[in-house]
Amino acid sequence: MFYALTFARYIILLGIHGGLVAIIVGIHMYLPPGETDVSKLPPPAPAVMCTMILSVVFFITQLAIAACRTCEECKFSFLEFPRIIGVLHTAAAAVEFAPMLAILFLAARMQALQNDGQPQAWAQNCMFISTGSMCVHTLLAVLVPLLMGGHMEVNSQTRETTFVEPCPTLGYAFIALRFTCMVGFYAGALGVICSIHVFQAPSGPTIRMAPAVQCVMNLTCQFFFIYFMLFVMLTVSEFHGGKFPLETYGIYAGLEAAKATVAFAPMLSILFVTTRMYALLITDNRGAPQAWAQDGMFMATSAIFVSCMACLCTSLVMDKVETDDDGNIVNKFSNKYVAIVMTSLRYLTMILLYGGILTVIVGIFVMTPETAVGRATLADAQREAREAAAKSHNFATSGHRFLMRE
Repeated sequence: MFYALTFARYIILLGIHGGLVAIIVGIHMYLPPGETDVSKLPPPAPAVMCTMILSVVFFITQLAIAACRTCEECKFSFLEFPRIIGVLHTAAAAVEFAPMLAILFLAARMQALQNDGQPQAWAQNCMFISTGSMCVHTLLAVLVPLLMGGHMEVNSQTRETTFVEPCPTLGYAFIALRFTCMVGFYAGALGVICSIHVFQAPSGPTIRMAPAVQCVMNLTCQFFFIYFMLFVMLTVSEFHGGKFPLETYGIYAGLEAAKATVAFAPMLSILFVTTRMYALLITDNRGAPQAWAQDGMFMATSAIFVSCMACLCTSLVMDKVETDDDGNIVNKFSNKYVAIVMTSLRYLTMILLYGGILTVIVGIFVMTPETAVGRATLADAQREAREAAAKSHNFATSGHRFLMRE
């Protein structure tokens, strides 16, 4: 039974990674209508190229973890699999940003294409900087402990895996390199967000930012803010050798709870961008999702934001940071009324979140070219219809007068 399940597991992994390879090859070999030579086509756009790189790094890391776990379960003792698995889990934590980063790049490209342009050159450079920084950070997480002879330590409070190097000077050098990568990563993401706000159409008026893109940027800011604050707190504790154990503070528990909340952000963003792309597809790049579907996007995004704020505010009234047997943080309140309010708010935001998701999905299935006019374009569509009807009436009247004269 064990070998049968392991075989089925790898068949599924083969399907996932085989599909990924097929999509990447398809992107490079795609021929638009009327083209016959791939070599004469421009390379994939920077946003698409960065998305492919992030996808490859993300899935290779997960595949390596699965392979090492299988070898450990099969009791192959010629390698230190527990150590390697610990290293790969650290690398997996480094690539947690990949889905959110990729969808941000695609949202920036979609906003530019809607205005018949491309993201600014400096915005495209920010994409490469952010992608490169994340890849280097992931590579360091693997190579440093394996090649430099360091040992692994696990924080009992945060469950964060760190590696202590035998040479302190070399360890500080790698910490500095790690900080450089993190600065490049966040600076690149911030640059892409700014580029969306300041983008100007190369010709004609600039179409205002789509609600889907607004929601993606909102979710991106929440996602990166929570992870950045956790990174800062853990780094401060690490630099002071545990003298200031910030992970024992209530605010850390609130950030951990908020981290679980923003885990929805990448998938939500992908759903919003997909809905927007489908609306553009069926309307020749002129339409938008229905107004009530856009309301669903804002509802789900607001639910994530309220939930994050509730988690952070909860940390201010928590008695003590406690963990269960698995190391998960347990929220306990001495005041039952505070517990009732927070629990009610938690389920309210959950209803809004799933209600918004369901609304957007229904919007995709019932969307037609006639209904894909959004809220901002509804008045424009009505005005165009009136103008077309007036032109048709004037043409018919002129033709009738011409026939009468003849």
